Amino acid sequence: MGIYYPSQLMPQGGPSAVHLSPSPSSSVPSPTPALTPSAVSSSASQPPIALVHTLGGSLPNFTVADFVTFVIRILIIAAFILAFIFLLLGGLRWVIAGGDEKAVAAARAMIIGTLVGLLIVLSAYALLRLLEFFFGVTIISGEFVIPQIAS
Repeated sequence: MGIYYPSQLMPQGGPSAVHLSPSPSSSVPSPTPALTPSAVSSSASQPPIALVHTLGGSLPNFTVADFVTFVIRILIIAAFILAFIFLLLGGLRWVIAGGDEKAVAAARAMIIGTLVGLLIVLSAYALLRLLEFFFGVTIISGEFVIPQIAS
């Protein structure tokens, strides 16, 4: 068995002219035409594809304030979802406890901790709304826009 080179697999004549032959007797293979610098430079003559043309438009103009608003909104939504999940888990742990005082106390602590965390998130939300009202800025109010690529 011999080593077959890509140049031997696909010669200049195209796919119909493929002949598999063993490698030359030398132990170091010679570079194939596909890997030579001249072959690389000839493929570089094609114009590069720009990201803007690939996406079909330009990226939207997002400021730092828009990004901060988006992150705050996502964090508030995530906090409410996590609070719901932890309340369910705490209730489930309470039901599964079956009268065990330590398990009931752990479930009660989980529910109370979740409610305290939710109270903190609601207080932060109220504080942001007050800042919006007093300073006339938009931090979290208005429409919720998910950033996407313009088409």
